[in-house]
Amino acid sequence: MLDYKDIITKHYGLGMSGMAIAKSINASLSGVKDFLRAFKACKNLNYSFPHGITNYGIAEAVYEKNSALVGRDLSYKFPDYAAVSMDMSSWKNMTLVVLWNRYAKKCRHGGLKYFL
Repeated sequence: MLDYKDIITKHYGLGMSGMAIAKSINASLSGVKDFLRAFKACKNLNYSFPHGITNYGIAEAVYEKNSALVGRDLSYKFPDYAAVSMDMSSWKNMTLVVLWNRYAKKCRHGGLKYFL
């Protein structure tokens, strides 16, 4: 993760260019420029930070969504991996195919999406 506070301080406080910032923090120029472009477009935050804001707080304000979840479909029902592990170790002839079929059957009967 980039050090957003450092980038903003160097750009606005010290007047450094994107290339100089990228070299000083060992980051890619495109990453620094993309962040500065997003920061300039952000209406929730400016150079005078609120006291105690973290890099995660800056990222949340600038990008306005959790970037880790972008493009992921969270409507799938995940298997209970702890139960799978317990069943695999406690039943002598248990297979993952049997356990997956049970999981898929529960999802179909419950009207939930499951992994194919």
